[in-house]
Amino acid sequence: MLLIEPDERATSVAMRLRGHGGGLPQSLSFVLNSEDERRAMRTYLRGTGARRIHIASPERCPPDLLALAAALDRPVDHLLAGPLPSEAVLRQAASLVCADGMTLASARRALSARLRKKLKPTVPEIVEPPTGQSRRSPVLGILSPVARAETSRLVQAVETRLRRSGSAMRIVILGVTLNDLTHLADGASFVTGPVAASDLASLVRLYGCTNLVLPMRDGLFECLEAACAGSAVPRAYFDRSGGAYEPRAGDLMLDPALNVDSAADALVGWLAADARIAA
Repeated sequence: MLLIEPDERATSVAMRLRGHGGGLPQSLSFVLNSEDERRAMRTYLRGTGARRIHIASPERCPPDLLALAAALDRPVDHLLAGPLPSEAVLRQAASLVCADGMTLASARRALSARLRKKLKPTVPEIVEPPTGQSRRSPVLGILSPVARAETSRLVQAVETRLRRSGSAMRIVILGVTLNDLTHLADGASFVTGPVAASDLASLVRLYGCTNLVLPMRDGLFECLEAACAGSAVPRAYFDRSGGAYEPRAGDLMLDPALNVDSAADALVGWLAADARIAA
């Protein structure tokens, strides 16, 4: 399998190639606004032994790449993890692989019956009840795979409300922030630093997280699914599926239109109710 993805570190028309193991085969990158580069990429793709080709973020891929991939003699899959491309683009794919359950639910609602047949569901979660030990020491895990100002404002708002309420809940920020010292100042929060998606579930267990929050409004739901794999830990997240996603018991689905203060109020209320239920 060969993965083609837009190179955000370069330009919007630069493509990186990744092999099945995640590495860059021969560190190849192609800039598709050049005829010579497009010809070189076509030659490489036709010569590779990959049985399938996956295109990440097809909504950002230039038409030249989609046309090039469609002309190859092997299946081309589209990886969906956010806003859906047009149906004209999706019709070119052999299958539509959804990165997470939220994307899958959104696609099932938005796409035509013909395209819904191409959807590949995500792997079902194996859910186990949370242990009694973790419930005796409440820990809020906040997923922050990328540092964003809006995320930091929401985290600070939740921290302030928990502190004012006298809550004993500790906060572990799983990932990165714009200013770690801001969150570490009062000693009630801890920032892990960068975390690979494959390590999230083990860190949730290590820190004894009893609740998980994904503060991003526009995607990265796959990180939440990775973090709670094998666990029934209650989760809070913004519903970008328009109500199509079916929540688990104990989940809090937030309206993406909520401002930071309203979202923080809802989160703290959810945490307080969950603590009463678990007591």
